[in-house]
Formats: sequence, C-alpha cells, structure tokens
Amino acid sequence: MEHLEKAAIIIQKTYKAFCCRKSYQELVAEHRAREKQLQEEAERERNRQLKLESQAQRTVTSPVPVPRRKRPQPLPRCQAGADSLSQPPVPRPRSKLTESTPFDNFLRSRPCPVLGTERQAGEEEEMRQMKRGATLRWFRDTQAQKVMQDNGAFPGWLHGMISR
Repeated sequence: MEHLEKAAIIIQKTYKAFCCRKSYQELVAEHRAREKQLQEEAERERNRQLKLESQAQRTVTSPVPVPRRKRPQPLPRCQAGADSLSQPPVPRPRSKLTESTPFDNFLRSRPCPVLGTERQAGEEEEMRQMKRGATLRWFRDTQAQKVMQDNGAFPGWLHGMISR
C-alpha cells in the first residue's frame, strides 16, 4: 500500500505541474497578444500623426505679401462725413526675393559741389561710378560666394560699398 501512496503523490504532482504549465502558457499567449495589440495601436497612432503633419504642411503656404488696400475715391465734400477718413495703406512685408543687398545703392550718385566746373564734376562722377561698377563686378564674380551665408544673404557686418 505504501507503494501505491507514493505513486499517487507522484501522479498528483505531475498533474499539478501539467495544469500549472498549461495555465502559464495561456497567460503568456494572452500577454503576447496584448503586447501585439498595443504595438498595432501605437503604429496606427504614429501613422495618424504623420498623416496630420503632412496635411498641415500641405495647407501651410509660403508667406505672400498682403496686397495694399486701394484708397477709396474721395467723396465730394458735401457727402464726406467724419467717419469716411481714409486709413493709411497696409505695409507690405518684405519678401526675400526683393530683399536688397549691400551693393544696391552703388549707382546712386550725389552731386559734388566742391569741384570747380560742372564738366569736371560730371567727368569725376562718371569715373567714380565706373570704378565702383568695376569693383562691384569684381566682388560679385570672385568674392560674393565666399562671404555669402547658406541662405543667400550677406552677413550683417558687410555694409557694401562704403568710403574710407
């Protein structure tokens, strides 16, 4: 009888181990399924965020200068009231395409009253303009690419054509 009792105990332990192993495998399978579901939800959320960002980038347009408002035609004095005062025009934002460079004012000349005759002043001014033009061409052809920043603008310390 003692032998059968030991065998029964061994059978019971084996059965318990089998049941525990089976429940453990079910728990592991549930855990893996939950992990997979969470990963899929996270991937869907990531894709939704990317889609929203791409739509936002498509809808954002580059800044366009606001057109100036036309001034209203002045009314005859008999019809003009105190409330019909015209407002100043809306200033346009500066565009990068029309941004001036430090060298845009080199052609603006000032008359030189110190020189004696107008002919001398004209020749002197013409010669100065030729020199400035040649200097500007030299700078644009050889030096501008070395000084220009990545965005195509000149640095703040460069003031263009200045006198000594």
